[in-house]
Amino acid sequence: MVTPRVIVKLLAPLTRRARNMVRRGVVALVNDAAQWQALQITLPPDGLADDVEHMQRYGFTSHPHPGAEALVLAVGGDAGHPIVIAVDDRRYRLKPLAEGEVAIYTDQGDRIHIKRGGTIDVSATTKLDITSPVVHMTGNLQVDGNTTVTGNTTVTGTSTLTGAVTAGATVTAAGAVTAPSVTAAGAVVGATVADATGNLGAIRSTYNLHTHPGGGVPSPQM
Repeated sequence: MVTPRVIVKLLAPLTRRARNMVRRGVVALVNDAAQWQALQITLPPDGLADDVEHMQRYGFTSHPHPGAEALVLAVGGDAGHPIVIAVDDRRYRLKPLAEGEVAIYTDQGDRIHIKRGGTIDVSATTKLDITSPVVHMTGNLQVDGNTTVTGNTTVTGTSTLTGAVTAGATVTAAGAVTAPSVTAAGAVVGATVADATGNLGAIRSTYNLHTHPGGGVPSPQM
């Protein structure tokens, strides 16, 4: 005779599988050297689960801190084959974001924040490194701090500076260079090179410069 007790007993394995399919866990350790990042996860009430694969989206990867929370799936309902599909950390999440905004962030305050209105806020607490053969900008560049250039600088338009120009190499400009003083280890050549008052005497380089009759552009004295 099939009684309710018998039915419950028969369904017990399916019930356990269903309960194990989606669970919450806490990250204990991270192995980021594996092909798929491997996590040690605390899964109440079973305790620790080792070498749990962390499936991340293609092109995006992160190394979570211990204490981060994980969403764990049991493949086929098998508690012995868990896999992490998402990890979040409420301690460090960048907030609040406006509706529609997107951000990449770290616990140290570094972030790329795509804001509403067409503004992207890039914040690095120590340094921003860009490694590329060419960096191309179509708009204006505003720099509030100092600018140091190791290589050559070529300007096709007019350059107006309120401070001194000091270069370790040649200063070449197709347009005017206007500054209180220009000092270069190489030649100083351009369409017009002068200080703010037009006094060519402020121009200095390793070459013995002279002025063409009637003024004009200084050139190296050979």
